[in-house]
Amino acid sequence: MARQDQKEAYHAALLVRALREARGEHVVGYKVGFTNRTILERYQVFAPIWGPTWDTTVMHYDGRGKVCLQRTSLPRLEPEVVFGLSRTPPVDASYDELFDCLDWITPGFEGSGANR
Repeated sequence: MARQDQKEAYHAALLVRALREARGEHVVGYKVGFTNRTILERYQVFAPIWGPTWDTTVMHYDGRGKVCLQRTSLPRLEPEVVFGLSRTPPVDASYDELFDCLDWITPGFEGSGANR
């Protein structure tokens, strides 16, 4: 993804965020994708991609969970790092300062695929 495309994508994501918040949805954490450095060049992505997770889309499971894939074609699970912050980190935060802002962290999966 060219840097300009990524900039435009983040701008579009902020517009979508405003719409979701306007209809009452709440950010409950953040996810980081493209953390596997071996695939970055293949997809022309040059840094991990961050995005919010929403109270309307996050599913919590104790142990096992099921997701119906019956209405999707070519479903895929994409591993993500998912976390919540207890406070906003400083703009120039060190790794230690970022770590101190973590409230929780968990592995997660994003389901993707075309709907039938």
